[in-house]
Amino acid sequence: MSLDSEKLVVEDTLVLNLCCIVEGKGEVGAVRVLMERLSTESAGKFWVNLVKTPLRTNKYRLIKRDDDTELAKKIRLAVLNLRDCSSPKGILILIDADDDCPAELGPELLCRARGVRSDVPITVVLAKGEFEAWFLAGIEGLRGKHGFPPELPVFENAESVRDAKGKLSELLVSNHVYKPTADQASVTSVFDLSTARERSPSFQKLCRALEGLVR
Repeated sequence: MSLDSEKLVVEDTLVLNLCCIVEGKGEVGAVRVLMERLSTESAGKFWVNLVKTPLRTNKYRLIKRDDDTELAKKIRLAVLNLRDCSSPKGILILIDADDDCPAELGPELLCRARGVRSDVPITVVLAKGEFEAWFLAGIEGLRGKHGFPPELPVFENAESVRDAKGKLSELLVSNHVYKPTADQASVTSVFDLSTARERSPSFQKLCRALEGLVR
């Protein structure tokens, strides 16, 4: 490893030191898998180094408009985790939009987060509906794997599907139920990243957000 203008470079690959804030137990493992896949796909442009275990939070306490206690607590802990890391580094808040509008809640939450600490790069990504909508968008990668049948329908408008978790359970072979804590990381390892980007604007936003933190 060598330091070059405060940027950590390993064999010409720029390393982004990232601390993530997520809401579900399943996301804790899934985010690590996803960052590794996106890093590999970048073909040497960057590598995301997740600093410690992603921080879990309660979404509704995090987004509570009249009380930034939970948001401030998690941001400050993330900054502490990044304390000894070289640049580029940053914080990613990744939560499900559920019934909220990502285009409204995302910028609002980002503004409040930067109000807590403006000296560390922070980005906010809301999965439209649920994280699992990204699986539906990249469903080609699920065919014949992890309990899914070889034939699966294509969801051109995956983000419009309500209850993506329930839809995944419907698609699994009989007697199987999708459970985030058990299945989210494994499904993250196989869903098709390319088609997910094409069909899911919120997944595109995640990819752009990471590239922005690297820059």
